[in-house]
Amino acid sequence: MNKKLFIIVFLLLVIFGCGKEVTTDTKEEEEPIVVKKIKELEDYLYFDDYKSFNMDGLDIYKLDIPVINIDNSNISSVNTEIKSFILSSVNDVFIKGRYITYDYYINKEYVSLLIKFSNYYNGSFEGENVLVYNIDLKNGVNIDNKSLLKSFLIDENELPMVIRNKLDSEDVEYSVTSMKNEYYLYIDNDSKLHLLFFERNDEEQIKRDLIIN
Repeated sequence: MNKKLFIIVFLLLVIFGCGKEVTTDTKEEEEPIVVKKIKELEDYLYFDDYKSFNMDGLDIYKLDIPVINIDNSNISSVNTEIKSFILSSVNDVFIKGRYITYDYYINKEYVSLLIKFSNYYNGSFEGENVLVYNIDLKNGVNIDNKSLLKSFLIDENELPMVIRNKLDSEDVEYSVTSMKNEYYLYIDNDSKLHLLFFERNDEEQIKRDLIIN
């Protein structure tokens, strides 16, 4: 009798047990944040044609406007600022011999745009100025230097030591002082963080571009 009871209980367990859904306590992966583009078929930075200039009747100088391809209010303000600044500098191309060029880098996390103003006088290069924008693709904002350093686990106060370790120069403290006056950061296509600054005196300008992470 006990044997028959055991068989019945076993069959009930098999029948009802097989119909029960098996669940696992696995955590769902978070979906990556995807920022909305202005132009879906373009990369996260593209150029709008503005105007071509005839320089001295010989060279054609084409001025393009870079556009950060992210559709939100923060980047809309950035794009307006970039366009307004470049268009306000158009006369400098003729009056001051200033050329505007661009470097840009796109990786999985950031877009970095460098707007470079190269100054010439009587055909001689006299120096460079630069504007830099770093766009965080996770949330679609223009990120400042301190926040960018923090994302690479670097404190701003560590930068002088970084320069001392990177530069083999007798006058490295002048480099440190120049960096403290003004510096820029950008991330290249390989996600390397660069520290950019200029050393200036009455005779020349030295451009320093150091990979710091």
